[in-house]
Parts: sequence; C-alpha cells; structure tokens
Amino acid sequence: GAEAENLTNTFGSDGILSIQIPVRDYRPPPTRIQSNQVNPGNENDSYSLGDQQLKLTFDLSGYKPEDVNVTVNENVLEVRAKHIDNTRGKKIKRKYFRQYNLPDSADINNLRAKMSEDGTLTVEVPIPHDQ
Repeated sequence: GAEAENLTNTFGSDGILSIQIPVRDYRPPPTRIQSNQVNPGNENDSYSLGDQQLKLTFDLSGYKPEDVNVTVNENVLEVRAKHIDNTRGKKIKRKYFRQYNLPDSADINNLRAKMSEDGTLTVEVPIPHDQ
C-alpha cells in the first residue's frame, strides 16, 4: 500500500532527515477533537498508523514529565500539560491540551506513553492486526 511516487523528504536545521511515504490504509485515522495551547506556535504533533500500532507524538519541549498527564476515557485520548515558572519574580504559566478520538479497535489497556529528554511525548496504542 505504499505510495512511493508521493515520497517526500526534508532535512531539518537540527540535522535530522525525515522521509515520509504515504501508505493507503483501510483503518480510520484518529481524529483531533480539540486543541488548545496558551502559548501557540508549536504544531509539531503527528501521528502514524502502522501495521499493528497507532503512534502519536507531541512536542512538549519546555515541559517536564511531571507536568504531563495522559488519559483515555471512552476511547478519547487526552494529553494535558501545565507548567508554572516563577523565575526572577515573574510568574509564567503555560498550558497544553490535545484530544483525539481513537479507533474502536484500539487496545487502550496496553497503551504506552514515554517522554524523551528533548520533550517529545510518544504515545503508542496497539491495534490488533485483524481489526
């Protein structure tokens, strides 16, 4: 199902080469329900739907793992983050919120979420192959 004729690539200023190849898939993608960010300008979130897994990434640079909360309720994934900075006598508050409908076949009991040192939150949700 790969559409090689639509392959694109980009070389970022950070030295990372990204190659994207569209793949036809019969499963519906997750749909973003709501997005709210007090400090906008960060639209580096993405998702990919692999053979047996849905992978979502969220750019949460500037947030610590303890600032982040990931929940699923009735197949709705919510990612929330809140950070308060009290440096130099000034109080700065940042909030982040994303909400996605997950496919009905998503195995939410085996969902994994991990945050990297660079602030990228990766959420992986298994989707059974036969679904």
